[in-house]
Amino acid sequence: MGIGDRFGKFLKDELDCRSVWPPVLTPMQLGDYGVTDGASFQKLGNITDFGLTLEIEVGQPSSLNLVSSGVKQTRLAAGAAVPAFQGLGNVAAKLGIEFSRSESFVLKCRRVERTQIRNLGALALRLSRARTADGQAWKHLAWKIVWQLYSGCDVVFLATRGAGTRVEFSGSADALQQLEMGSLSAGIGVQTSHSLGCEVLGQSGPVGYGLARVKVIGAGVKFFSSDLEEEEADAVEHLSAEEPPLESLADEDEPAADAGPVTADPAAPTKEPS
Repeated sequence: MGIGDRFGKFLKDELDCRSVWPPVLTPMQLGDYGVTDGASFQKLGNITDFGLTLEIEVGQPSSLNLVSSGVKQTRLAAGAAVPAFQGLGNVAAKLGIEFSRSESFVLKCRRVERTQIRNLGALALRLSRARTADGQAWKHLAWKIVWQLYSGCDVVFLATRGAGTRVEFSGSADALQQLEMGSLSAGIGVQTSHSLGCEVLGQSGPVGYGLARVKVIGAGVKFFSSDLEEEEADAVEHLSAEEPPLESLADEDEPAADAGPVTADPAAPTKEPS
């Protein structure tokens, strides 16, 4: 298991979402669509390319502090070990982080915010007949949509390849207290004993996301976890005679977001369009 895989497992357990790898550094937006390659997502475009408008809703912000197993943190202030930096002011201090295992990480976000597409159901209905400017049709089975996004502000992320790596931050106790809360301020020094697999200090960007796939038959929505076996099992849809063909959706006027399924003609073909 690599660093990215281990990080993905932690985010799945903590936030029930997929991990952006590398976090913050990888551009990602709500409405991005593409294909999955194992645990990774390969972007092809954004569904706004099909002339659709996203309605975004925002959840309550929170903080995030994730440390994988085998990570030890030590705190020194004025040369003595302390349990915390809170209330120690401008005393010279050090925060040591030691990775006793390979492929370990520390993630701290002063603020993490979840956003998602509110009108995904309505968009699913429209995608069946939407086209890009150059006439490209939507590929329902192959393409998935980023419908949910976790964005971190003032992210501190450290990931190591090998065991025994040590990272030491030095500065005032106040500054290191803020660092532990996920905010990197000026005047903090950083030293590492080995090169890190990934290092993000004080930047903001995406750390996790959720995927969905819209279905042309019945215009439903399928949500994906990070379970690859679930994705593989869903690669082929088994359609019933009760589900309407694509033509019945294309002939309709713009339906409401909560419109129910359309009853199909029993004689209608049930083969899903390619």
